[in-house]
Order: sequence, then C-alpha cells, then structure tokens
Amino acid sequence: MSLIVYQRCYEYIITALHAPYSHLVNKKLTIKTVSALKPGDKIFDVMDADIPGFALRVRPSGTMTYLLFYRNKDGAKRTYTIGQGLTAVQARDIAQKVRGEVLQGIDVNERNKQRRLSKQKDKENKLSSFLNKVYAPWLLQNRRNGKADIKSLETNFAGFMSRNLTDITKWDIQRWRMDKKKGELSDHSIERYLAELRALLNKAVEWERIAYNPIAGLSKPKAEDNKRVRYLSDAERKRLLWALDDREQEIVSGRESGNRWRKERGYELFQDLSTQTYADYLKPMVLIALNTGMRRGELFQVT
Repeated sequence: MSLIVYQRCYEYIITALHAPYSHLVNKKLTIKTVSALKPGDKIFDVMDADIPGFALRVRPSGTMTYLLFYRNKDGAKRTYTIGQGLTAVQARDIAQKVRGEVLQGIDVNERNKQRRLSKQKDKENKLSSFLNKVYAPWLLQNRRNGKADIKSLETNFAGFMSRNLTDITKWDIQRWRMDKKKGELSDHSIERYLAELRALLNKAVEWERIAYNPIAGLSKPKAEDNKRVRYLSDAERKRLLWALDDREQEIVSGRESGNRWRKERGYELFQDLSTQTYADYLKPMVLIALNTGMRRGELFQVT
C-alpha cells in the first residue's frame, strides 16, 4: 500500500471516529475555504484534505477551533486543541509539528498535562507560596512564637520569596550572609535567622514537597575572636567597688542581727564577720580579676 493511500485510509478512520456531529466536510483548510464557512444549526467539523486528523470545528455561535485528532501509542482516541483566532496557515504549521510528534510515539496531550502539573507544582513550591499556604498555618498552630517566625522569614528572606525552594543554593545563602554582615548584623543573629529558613526547608522535605533540603550541610562561619579589650571607666570602677562595699556591709549587718537572735535563745553563735577582712568570697574575687586579668577558671581555683 502506497503512503498516499495509507494517509487517506488513516484520514477516513479519523473522520469516522469523530462523527457525532451533524455532518463532516472534507477540504483543504486554507484562508479562503475557512473564510467561506458559515455556522450551521449544529456543530460540524471540516477535515483537512492534506494533513490526517487536522480539522476545524465550527459551532453554531460562529466560534471556530482548530483541532488535531490522533491515537496514542495504546490506540486510545485523543483530541489535541490547536486553538482559536489563528489563521489557517498558522494552524497548519502547528498541526504538522504536533502530528510529527505523534508519529514519534508522543502523546502530546499527556505531555502537556504533565507540563501543566509541573508548572503548578513549581508555583506551589515557591518560597512565598509554601510559607503562606503551608508552613505559616503549621507555625501558628505548633509554635508559640509562630507569628513572629513568619514575620522574620518574610523580612529576612524577602529576596528569595519568588524563588522555587530547590532553587535556593548554598552560594545564595553565602551572599545573603555577606549582605547581612554589611548591614552590621551580628553572626549570632544571622545564624538564628538562617536556622528559621533551614527549619522551613526541612519541613518541606518531611511533607514531601521537595526531595531534599538544598542548603543541608551548609557550613557555619568560624566565630571571630573579639579582639576589642573592654576596660571599666574610672566612674564604672568606683560604682562597682561601692556596690561591693554595700553588699559586704549588708552581710555583716545580717550576721550581727542573726547572732543577737541566737544569743537571746541560748544558741551557739556564728563567726563575727565584722572582725574579718571580707564577709565572703565575692569582693576579693572581683578585686583579683580587676587587677590581674585572671580568667574565671583560674579565679575559681584560687585558695
């Protein structure tokens, strides 16, 4: 059987499979033939004489829609909508391209459906959408400071809100860190905000919205030594020593009052602190620290 005869047979089958309408017309779809068509009382299809399955559906309202009828690799009937408002030439070009894909075994409707689902999923997985529609309700229900956490994410990661969750890279976070440091934000605050984003992404993985956390394993910056030496001013030093003296006097007065109470009742008296250089350990420890620069661990070992 020649290719031309095969195409005509294929066209006849396609036409017969789509004959629930009042009548079918078979002619080459051109600008001239399409402009001459008039709507009828019922829907009818005009099958193109050259491209098997290519058709123009004419409705009583006058709406004309270009279609392509085909069968997928399982033999199931499918209708691909090319569109409205196209010229016959534009529609023919699209029909030929789509038919070529069909002959390669592609179910164009199923492929387009998967593309739409993928786009919808990408839209839902944008940081702003996931935060507002999925994560925020969970935060409000399960975290005491949920409202503050939501506000913090919206404020600190505003530049990422239009990005897909998996499109946020470690390099993006590194640049974000550098920008925050330029704003004189402390490392502690930066890492606290970043922990909020990590928690969001971990939940997205747990709830199977994304397959992995794109910033998992991101290293933390090394803590910088604070090389600034802070000395007390003369006024601060005086106020500290006054406070220590006042504390010493309170302890001594308290011991004297306690011993008077014990003496009246015949109890054994505690040591008289007024005869001691210091009432307890605190003032001498502070004085040693101020004058020697000893560290806390060294101070605690002094006897």
